[in-house]
Amino acid sequence: MKTEAIVKINKMGKAGRIITLIAKILCGIALAGTLLGTFSMACMPKDFVQFQMGIQGVAEINLAAIGQHFSEEDVELINSGKIAESGNMTISTNGGKVTFDQFSVEDDVLTISTNGETIQKVSLHDLVYVLICALLSLTMTMVSLFFAGFLCKAIERCDSPFDENVIVKMRNFAFSLIPWVILSSITNSLISSLMAGNFGMNVSIDLSMLIIVLVILALTYIFKYGAVLQQESDETL
Repeated sequence: MKTEAIVKINKMGKAGRIITLIAKILCGIALAGTLLGTFSMACMPKDFVQFQMGIQGVAEINLAAIGQHFSEEDVELINSGKIAESGNMTISTNGGKVTFDQFSVEDDVLTISTNGETIQKVSLHDLVYVLICALLSLTMTMVSLFFAGFLCKAIERCDSPFDENVIVKMRNFAFSLIPWVILSSITNSLISSLMAGNFGMNVSIDLSMLIIVLVILALTYIFKYGAVLQQESDETL
């Protein structure tokens, strides 16, 4: 007869297994769709569809908020439009340029309008690399979900949280998260660089994921030590 605590632990394992199963189904659907999209994009001609994005924005600076005011000469100069016509109000950016094309002052509020032009064009064919990164992330997610499912199943059927099967499954789940520590930063940097129009890769360590892995491994050894104590107690009795 299982104690009330063990019954609750088993129920938590069952709930986790069901949630993990749903997550695996959704991840599988996303994986299949991304795989299909990758093949479709790869088969398209490179010049079939292209995008060129522009940047527009408005900035307002309120000098009255800090107790300052525009002089009459400054207001006349700014509202005349001579600043924007000077030709020095263009800033080059990665893959394009931003032009400050309109300046105006009203009630000590300076309004600046900008127009941006991107030189780099992005085609649907270029999105193949983004989809490949997405495939890699989804594959890692699916692997981690499988190991999480094994852990939840072991918890659902255990007679004690210190069962060897639970400890092994917990350790394997922690190991399945290790690729995320580095690969997540690589995929994110690749997607960001490709969308910006250039190819670049930044390798770094995801500290939050590293902490999660270390915590789970620490719990694994804590449970292993608890199993040893339980075995010694049973042998004493």
